[in-house]
Amino acid sequence: MEELAAETSTGNRSAREARRITGIPESSTRRILHGIVNLYPYKIQALHQLLPADFDEKQNFATWALAQMERDPQWLLNVLWTDEGHFSLHGDVNTQNSRI
Repeated sequence: MEELAAETSTGNRSAREARRITGIPESSTRRILHGIVNLYPYKIQALHQLLPADFDEKQNFATWALAQMERDPQWLLNVLWTDEGHFSLHGDVNTQNSRI
């Protein structure tokens, strides 16, 4: 099961596939994934539209990130970058059914 948990954490297997392969109940699989590899379902959050003032915040982050990389060249390897943006044509987000 630890091998499946490791594969699930790297994105090679889903929790559903791990349950199917092992025959372990959903609640046990969830407990193992939470306890061993600290994985939790991602829930989409509806946020405000980007505003002109957000540009300064993005620029501050970029400056900070560059400073981190200058101090520690390995820093970037310890960052998990994800694409958490989900958009619809109408701007609607159903947060109840949007778990990844």
